[in-house]
Amino acid sequence: MQSNVTRIVLADDHGMMRAGLAALIKSMPGFDVVGEAENGLELLEVIAEAEPDIAILDISMPSMSGTDAAARIRRDYPKVRTIALSMHRTEDWVLRALRAGVQAYVTKDAAAVELKEALRAVKEGDMFLSSKISRQVISRLLSEGEAGSKYDQLSDRQREILTLIADGKTNNQIAEILHLSPKTVEWHRAQIMERLGMKSLAELIRYVVRIGVVDP
Repeated sequence: MQSNVTRIVLADDHGMMRAGLAALIKSMPGFDVVGEAENGLELLEVIAEAEPDIAILDISMPSMSGTDAAARIRRDYPKVRTIALSMHRTEDWVLRALRAGVQAYVTKDAAAVELKEALRAVKEGDMFLSSKISRQVISRLLSEGEAGSKYDQLSDRQREILTLIADGKTNNQIAEILHLSPKTVEWHRAQIMERLGMKSLAELIRYVVRIGVVDP
């Protein structure tokens, strides 16, 4: 196999889900599925044998949950990156998965393009959250703990802009929503990231998870 192909393993207790994921991933240039598992324990065995780059795992699986499996992967196979795939979109589920070490969280009802975006982001070392959950999770992460002390330094307008940034809005879209000029939004965005010590939304997510602003 060519060294530039990203090797993927899948873990889901539903065979049809695995088949659909495998077909989608194999249609993407530069990605290939090299193993499948029905639960977390089996996934660890597959990883040991297949030596993948990325593991896509369901959060709710028998024998060992996806969250527990992600924590084991982070400990035993630190070079393997993980993407959580789940029907659960509440903050507690997402935050628990992030604290376990997953680099991306995609809801099962998301469009196929989101999984593709997650794969590309994780491959490059970034993090990814489904659009349906990113805003609420980022808002909670920013409101607690050490991150909250930095968040308190932002003005009301900057908090408003940050929420829209977390929602995936561009500078032009934010300008239209808030009736500001794009240059004003750009200035606020630079100030926000400087005060938080961040350069990107992905870096922001990694930071708040790393410092443990919420309990798992």
